[in-house]
Amino acid sequence: MAVPSSGALSLFKIAKEREFNDYTNSMPISVYKDSLNGATPLSLKNMSTGAGGFDAINSGSSSKPNGSTPHRMSEFYSYDNDASPITQIGSTYSTAYSCSSWEFISIPVSAYKGKTVRFIFH
Repeated sequence: MAVPSSGALSLFKIAKEREFNDYTNSMPISVYKDSLNGATPLSLKNMSTGAGGFDAINSGSSSKPNGSTPHRMSEFYSYDNDASPITQIGSTYSTAYSCSSWEFISIPVSAYKGKTVRFIFH
């Protein structure tokens, strides 16, 4: 579950989203441990920049911290550490404003064989 889009945020829960891809994970985290540096106290800077043993920020999340100082917890609102990036593979625009009009659209997806493809209509 991603970081909520509003309300109070928790540094520990942001760390859970970064480490376990689940903001609501019940596993306690007070110190992040990596194999190179031993124990490293949780740091908003490290979580925002991918330092101190944290992986890089997921650029596939539609909402993410910018990595610049000052680091703010509010930059994590709606951050989803395991979000998949959306790649637009086609688009069309119609001037038909009537709901009774239908338009045929062909979008080739063979290049995405074996991957999950999701069509989003707006």
